[in-house]
Amino acid sequence: MEVKIETYQLPAEIQFNFEELKTEIAEKVKIYETLVYGEDELKTAKSDRANLNRIKKALQDEKVRRKKEYLKPFEDFENKINEIIKLIDAPVGLIDKQVKEFEEKKKADKRIEIGSFWESTEHPEWLTLAKIFDERWLNASYLMRQIKDDINGWINRINSELETLQQLDAFSFEAIEIYKRSLDMNQAIAEGKRLADIQKRKEEEARRKAELLEAQKKVEEETRWEEMQKARSEAPKQEVEEIDTEAEKAEETAQNEAQWISFSALLNVENARKLKAFFEMNEIQFKKI
Repeated sequence: MEVKIETYQLPAEIQFNFEELKTEIAEKVKIYETLVYGEDELKTAKSDRANLNRIKKALQDEKVRRKKEYLKPFEDFENKINEIIKLIDAPVGLIDKQVKEFEEKKKADKRIEIGSFWESTEHPEWLTLAKIFDERWLNASYLMRQIKDDINGWINRINSELETLQQLDAFSFEAIEIYKRSLDMNQAIAEGKRLADIQKRKEEEARRKAELLEAQKKVEEETRWEEMQKARSEAPKQEVEEIDTEAEKAEETAQNEAQWISFSALLNVENARKLKAFFEMNEIQFKKI
């Protein structure tokens, strides 16, 4: 099947007085290149602009008219070709729909096959297939052998990077938690270190406050002791005994007074549970720093 075009003659070149018009217009507009209108010549300027726009419009209108004449035979041919193409579009659309449905089914089947292989691998419990899934795997040109190699490569890389993160010092836990979300080694180390630095500053601030509180308490005790000694030296014997009794009671009360003490401990999950049970059994309050 082919389009058989009968012999036809292309439109001839449109001949017109191009050079004459060009020369005439060039001479006409040349005077405006250096022309400067005065304030009292505004009416003249508007008139000149209108005359030039009339010439321009006449040329544009003639161009459009001739273009329509030249395109009219082609437009008729174009409309007829488009009419035939519409006849072809209908079955093409039906076939295309079936092809797409077939391809989507193949992708769905392949996704299931990839999922089955994933379940057969030894991967970290927290790692899901969705975290590493590559949509290119569903392409027909991407063989299952290549996909398996990609998945095994991901698992090996992740295990290796987790092992490296576990060997870090202060911020190993934080870095691993970040890595689980991003699978980005550099981001995990940087963010983990940032969080560890924040925790370190918090602990330092808590230690500083505890030292300040202890220093204030010591000053208060020394002041209280000096006041009691002074009162003791100035008081009769019976009052001295009463002062000593009060002092002993105050000291005993101070010793039994509960205080918040900050500390850190290296614990695994089981040790943490035992420590929590000890606190609860002895009615010791605790909170996260």
